[in-house]
Formats: sequence, C-alpha cells, structure tokens
Amino acid sequence: SCSFPAASYMAKSVPLTHIGFGFAVFTITSALTFVISLRTILNGIVHLLIYALYYLNIFLICSISPLILFLHYYKQADIIAPDALWTNRHLALCYHKLGMPEQALQYFKKVEIVQPDNLNLSLQIGQCLVALKRYEEALGYFFKVEYLEKNPNNARRAIGWCSFVIGKYEEARKY
Repeated sequence: SCSFPAASYMAKSVPLTHIGFGFAVFTITSALTFVISLRTILNGIVHLLIYALYYLNIFLICSISPLILFLHYYKQADIIAPDALWTNRHLALCYHKLGMPEQALQYFKKVEIVQPDNLNLSLQIGQCLVALKRYEEALGYFFKVEYLEKNPNNARRAIGWCSFVIGKYEEARKY
C-alpha cells in the first residue's frame, strides 16, 4: 500500500498490457519500482566510493602522518631536554625516514658523542652522508663498521658504492 494517494490511484488505473513478441509494457508501478531500484543501486555505488576514499585517506594518513606527528612531539621533548639521548635518537630516525638527511645527521652526531662505539649508528651516519653526497666522509664510517662488525655485509656494499662514485674503481671491485 502506498501512502501517496495519487500514486496508488495511478498504479491501479494503468493495466499491464502486452505488445507483440510477448514483451510486457511497464506499468507506472513497475517503472517507479525500477527508478527506485536504480536510485538504490546508485546510492550504494556512491556510498561504496565514499567508503573507499575514506579508507584510502586513513591509509595515507597512517602511513605518513605518524612520522610527522612523532617528529612534532620529539621536537617538543628536545626543547625540554636537548641532550636526551632517546629524544635525539628518535628525532634522527624520523628525519632519516622522512628523507631529510641533513637534519638526521645533526641528531645522529649528538647521539654519536654519547655512543661512539654504536656500529648501527655509524651505518646510519654513513647513509646520511651518502645522501648528502659526502662520500669520502661516509667511507670513514663504513670502514669503521667493516673493521669492528662480525658480519659487515652492509658496510662492504656501502664502501663499494662510495668507492665507485668517487672514482676509486679498484677499491670498489674489492667490495
């Protein structure tokens, strides 16, 4: 039953008729049903697209924004305690992951003062120096890791690359 009186009157007054080849002609009721169904389908598609964009946006925010957010908080902590090892280390890592090697290097150097024997830190400093195209300086850090590390594969690859870039091809071949 329809709550709109004219629609129910029209639906009752238009009979279902047939035309040649046995095809039924739509009544107003079936036409309205078709339009409402089509509208429901289109609304569903629109909602599906909205949800897809929403979740894509959440994915993008979650993959980029946390580093920027963390960076903000680490900067606040750095203002309160500028020599805190933990804060300097995390600031350096955030800058490094955000592709800002100059800022990362600044904080890695602060950590190096406190932890000069940290070989992972030496590799990270070397990577920042490579990103800044300071290959000769980076080689010093990579050689240190190669000498002290039990399994210095990462350092060897880095030494080979830096040697190649600065034109020391014989040295690069060794690595």
